[in-house]
Amino acid sequence: MMKKRSISGHSQIYMLLVSIMFTVFYSCTNSTSAGAVTDSDCGAQNNDTAVAATEDVVSAFVVYGVDMNSSAIKEGDFIWMGDLPNSDRPDSSYDGFTLPITGSVVTFKKSTVRKLAPSADTYIIDGNKADESLFEALDEVKIQRVTINGDTLVIETRFSIDEPNPDLKIAVDEESRLFRRAGNN
Repeated sequence: MMKKRSISGHSQIYMLLVSIMFTVFYSCTNSTSAGAVTDSDCGAQNNDTAVAATEDVVSAFVVYGVDMNSSAIKEGDFIWMGDLPNSDRPDSSYDGFTLPITGSVVTFKKSTVRKLAPSADTYIIDGNKADESLFEALDEVKIQRVTINGDTLVIETRFSIDEPNPDLKIAVDEESRLFRRAGNN
């Protein structure tokens, strides 16, 4: 006979929050170009809200290798991703959303990368060594992910800016998986 595993109340709440956040985060992403949202893409939503949601999804990227105990996190304007459904502020108004188990942050701003890695002096963009000016010239919408490795920033750019960033789903899924695992031990 098989034993039925129960999920703790905290895990259920966390999964509900992540599911809600993920649904909100990926709503209105069927548009054919950034910012071009039709009523059929978002049902009865206000078109201004739909455009803002689409722009947020398109421009967000993940920063890996974040020290969650750093002064940048403690003093910055970050929110735990699970608390987003309770916030009345626009997502893009935050420095970023923390995923503390995986040590990553979802953000919309290169300035957040600067806060998280103030001593970065080496840049690798798409496998090629670059200088700070190339990083500064890089459009935020084109960034897929940034990995902080000491004083080095490893930046990967996106193939398509008309689709949601796949690293967002990967980061949220990994955070959820590790949270469930920690709750069941």
